[in-house]
Amino acid sequence: MTSFIKGSRLPAGYSKLLKDIKNRIRNSRVKAALSVNRELVLLYWNIGRAILNKQQKEGWGAKVIDRLAKDLHQEFPEMKGFSSRNLKYMRAFAEVYSDKSFVQQVAAQIPWFHNCILLDKIKASIKREWYLHKTAEYGWSRAVLVHQIESGLYERQGKATTNFERTLPSPQSDLARQLLKDPYNFAFVGSQVHIEVGKEDFFIDLLFYHLQLRSYVVIELKAKDFRPEFAGKMNFYLSAVDDLLRHPEDRPSIGIILCKKQNRVVAEYALRDMNKPIGISAYKLTKSLPKKLKGTLPTIKELEEELCKEKIIKIKV
Repeated sequence: MTSFIKGSRLPAGYSKLLKDIKNRIRNSRVKAALSVNRELVLLYWNIGRAILNKQQKEGWGAKVIDRLAKDLHQEFPEMKGFSSRNLKYMRAFAEVYSDKSFVQQVAAQIPWFHNCILLDKIKASIKREWYLHKTAEYGWSRAVLVHQIESGLYERQGKATTNFERTLPSPQSDLARQLLKDPYNFAFVGSQVHIEVGKEDFFIDLLFYHLQLRSYVVIELKAKDFRPEFAGKMNFYLSAVDDLLRHPEDRPSIGIILCKKQNRVVAEYALRDMNKPIGISAYKLTKSLPKKLKGTLPTIKELEEELCKEKIIKIKV
């Protein structure tokens, strides 16, 4: 078995491998910029395959990857994707996906670091490929993908019932199917809804319109514990929606902030002087919401449970 010894000694064939990888990178840059995801993922798979073959057939040690990272950085200093850590991901990627056609048709359809998340968090190939297909289908962000995995979406698949697949376009229909429940009449307006305030651009995670309340419902999703500034941002969104979108006959808009966790005391202080109806996680809607309307809204807990089943929009971090 050939071993890699620190210093100038290199295993037989190393120079040829380094030259081959350099040529692959140059050829890839000629075909398309490496920012084009499909070309980038295919390049990484080919590099990973080359490393894997050398290690399996000639017994090269893991330290060769560290040397490769150093040499590739020297040759392509402007590129950030050839660290030792990322090269190890390439090797692992090539090892779990041995079929190049699968990589071309499926794995290359999602961003590289989404693939890295799947490699880190899921060992079973069937389960990993299921998440891969769903990510490509719904365009999940990295944060959403992590949450879907952590919430066990794969294990819960097929349990929800819906009548929205034929009434809303995909992928909005999938989210609406999870959110909508018989007692509540929501109309899905959009995800990442753009608003302009003071010539600056802002994007609302989710915007709904409650048909019974005749008011907009703004939902912000955070992949972290609640912070007081989230309430201020929601207050800002509600003011903007009321001024820019709300019809004169509509009631004031309602805000819901869903976080991983929330400290009740911090949440109470954050909402104490807010004059907009805002809910935080399982915390109740602020008292500014008219009493006669409270019974017609789903609880924050109910909304959170439904959204956590299949979130398909970007969760801010």
